[in-house]
Amino acid sequence: MTAVPPRPAAHGARRGRVLRPDVAWLGVLVAFATSPAAVAAQRFDAAQADSAAAVERARSAQGRFERERVRRIPLDRWGFSGGGCDERVGRMCLRLEGGSDWWWPEEEAPELTAARARLIEQLAEAARTAPGDPWILGQRVVYLGEAGRWAEAERLATRCGIRAEERWWCDALEGLALHVQGDYVVAAERFRAALASMEPDRALEWREVGDLLTSEGDDARDRAVERGDSAAVDRFWALSDPLFLVPGNDRWTEHMARRTWSRTREGARNAYSMSWGSDLDELLVRYGWEVGWERRDPGASIGVSTSAVG
Repeated sequence: MTAVPPRPAAHGARRGRVLRPDVAWLGVLVAFATSPAAVAAQRFDAAQADSAAAVERARSAQGRFERERVRRIPLDRWGFSGGGCDERVGRMCLRLEGGSDWWWPEEEAPELTAARARLIEQLAEAARTAPGDPWILGQRVVYLGEAGRWAEAERLATRCGIRAEERWWCDALEGLALHVQGDYVVAAERFRAALASMEPDRALEWREVGDLLTSEGDDARDRAVERGDSAAVDRFWALSDPLFLVPGNDRWTEHMARRTWSRTREGARNAYSMSWGSDLDELLVRYGWEVGWERRDPGASIGVSTSAVG
């Protein structure tokens, strides 16, 4: 008799079977995709995408509001007939119109007030999705301020949820709100905290007073630097305090408030329909932010980049 070899067992029937490589890798991928670390990573990526979309919505809403502002700006009340500029600062024409200056801006259109209220709600909604975004926080503070809701803006800055390395921005925004409300002493504390924790180059820029000085003041500052007088700027601010009987130095906190306001305008649309630049920054630091607007006849504004007047 001839021995008959045993029939091979069916594939996979034996213990310790070896899977095909593609099946084995699929199992590894499935296991990784359902691991706690992978699920957390997927959720983080989704949150990042949601945050980016929220910031983009906030920027679009802010742009729409500023375009609406331009449409609602009242037209030339004083019959401005054009002419030269008393000073050109970059793209901007600065005019000192003497007796024809308007001291109190017209009350804004109700439609613009309503549009700002909608913007504030849209920014708040975006902040719920992107709570740590510094640009959104800055917009919320300044537009609440425009609406006269400075106490609310202060509380918002105090509850700041920005990551630790950018905490200085919360201090600066809180200082801005406190300054406008007249609490100059506490505002100064918040601004000093901001200067102490921001990047050294930015702190140096914020402390710079060159835009405020006449040519004689520039010369005096240069002489102080040459002789190593590091306290010269402190003396400048002490002597610039307009009201010695009022606690705190409201001229210094005003300067810091203007620096803060200027930074909120970076990357934001404005009524001049210009990108934010050194010329707009210089004018804001020298004269403060706009409290009212009017429009000139574009045909009368020869050589001027925009018909909007802040």
